[in-house]
Amino acid sequence: MEITAITSQKKRKDRFNIFIDGKYAFALDGETLLKHHLKKNQPVTQDYIEQLIKESEFAKWYNQTLMLISKRPRSQKEIKDYLQRKEIGEKTLDLVIEKLQAKKFIDDSEFASWFVEQRLAFRPKGKRMLQLELRQKGIAPDIIDGVLEDKVSRESEYEQALVLARKKLPQTAVFDLELKKKIYGFLGRRGFAWETIEAVWRDLKAQI
Repeated sequence: MEITAITSQKKRKDRFNIFIDGKYAFALDGETLLKHHLKKNQPVTQDYIEQLIKESEFAKWYNQTLMLISKRPRSQKEIKDYLQRKEIGEKTLDLVIEKLQAKKFIDDSEFASWFVEQRLAFRPKGKRMLQLELRQKGIAPDIIDGVLEDKVSRESEYEQALVLARKKLPQTAVFDLELKKKIYGFLGRRGFAWETIEAVWRDLKAQI
């Protein structure tokens, strides 16, 4: 068997069509093409063709994952879930994860820190809810504990809860049982601790 032509794809200039014995056989990314110094009239075996395809498959999904990460940071679990949904092979998946870790493109500690900072800045939640969300993203318990201890103090959690509760108050608030249930339920669903909610309710009433 012999490579009879190599042509660039019209829509994707970084991928190339490989023709074997006059017929289109498969496509490769530019990196794999250059790495193997492929050229016209080069003889190839079936085993070699399969090796090229596997390498290109890795490069394809590695680049796809880089595009995903460029939109926002991701945890290792999020990356694995994404690749598994694409039904790629386990070997390719492992190689992609390994290279991303080696290049420091995924780091669960940094991700957890970024995630908590984003939540506190734009969608404030209590430590309990933050802990749950980080667990769902596959972050290890020791990383979660370290990040929350560093980012969320009892005082800051109270201030966040107080700001949120004030936004829920009607202009002419009547601090009755109905309003209490509303505030307690709202802050509870946001993951704030019971003692924090009680302190917020007590101080809101004291400020009227």
